[in-house]
Amino acid sequence: MMPIVLESLTDASADQISDVERTLINRLRVLLRDGEDLQMRTLNTLVEQQRGRRWTDEVLLVCLLQSMNTINSVPPITSFAFNSLPEVWYGPVVTGGMIFALFGEAIVQAGESFQYADNGISLSLNQSSLYQGLAGQMMSSWETTVANAKRAMRPGPKGIGSYGKGLNVRIRSYAPRMWVYR
Repeated sequence: MMPIVLESLTDASADQISDVERTLINRLRVLLRDGEDLQMRTLNTLVEQQRGRRWTDEVLLVCLLQSMNTINSVPPITSFAFNSLPEVWYGPVVTGGMIFALFGEAIVQAGESFQYADNGISLSLNQSSLYQGLAGQMMSSWETTVANAKRAMRPGPKGIGSYGKGLNVRIRSYAPRMWVYR
């Protein structure tokens, strides 16, 4: 019988991450203060003695993908992908990734919360609400930013056909009551 050699997830997928994804992951790590450098504090320095990274690249990539999917679903519907993402959208994608990472950490912290009381001394560790509150505050402003950026996008003429060539209707506005038939 042959032994089974397990491969680390980080080793297996390190080659599969594109340059754009690597850039977004690094920006997200900086905002989350999730670096290996001793100058950068992690979110829970009391527990983490090794000062390693809290999130793996794969977890941050999933958070960024969730952010991208949310942005794509806000009207007007878009189909941004990491490799075709305009650079102006890097900020909202990274901010959304940070929000989803904080919500994920709130779930982890909810499972690790505990209370202890003995002879008048009580200890309660529940950081879940702190992470969730922080992510919730950021979420409302992020949603407004994404909605405003999407509203600022203007559809090009190729979205409704070429203007003037075989088009019987010239649209002055997208509201149906404002259509002008000529």
